[in-house]
Amino acid sequence: MKRNLVQELKEEYGRSAKAKLLDVSDGVFLAADGKGAPDSEVYQDRIGALYGMAYTIKFACKQREQDFVVGKLEGIYAEGVPMMEFVQQPKEEWVWTMMIRMPEFVTQEDVVAARETLKKKGKTEDFNAVELREIQEGRCVQMLHVGPYENEGETGDKMIAFCEEQGLQPTRWHHEIYLSDPRRVPPEKLKTLLRFPVKTA
Repeated sequence: MKRNLVQELKEEYGRSAKAKLLDVSDGVFLAADGKGAPDSEVYQDRIGALYGMAYTIKFACKQREQDFVVGKLEGIYAEGVPMMEFVQQPKEEWVWTMMIRMPEFVTQEDVVAARETLKKKGKTEDFNAVELREIQEGRCVQMLHVGPYENEGETGDKMIAFCEEQGLQPTRWHHEIYLSDPRRVPPEKLKTLLRFPVKTA
């Protein structure tokens, strides 16, 4: 049976229009770091490398009867920088880790083999920038944002207000999960999950 982590982890990928507190499970991700605006060359290179690696690993796993659905693109931004400060920074200064979640049976050996396969095919993205990492978030606040990415601060304000009501404060980073493809969906209809780990204030 084909694994689908988005369906398996319904709460973590749920589309609640209200801020919600949840415990996020540890996850294995293909991840690539970078700095710059989403339309920058380095960002586009990392996205291409991530998807190339993800689908190459998927096909290799399918051959050994461990097929899975390639998950949503995700991003962790501004580790150590409060979300409200981050959204005010110039995009050229954004520091990020872009990610695609993998099933637990994907290994470092799969990553190495995928790099070699893609290089032999003449692909030119920086596949060495893609690593397999375990991401631990724990208790988080999450909310669905509908609309342009530029307006995420409005949803962020609601999440911060929720945290204050619950006696919590954000820690570490903010996390975005892209449920819509901006190449196919108009900005006003884009759906993005916003999440950040929290601790007791």
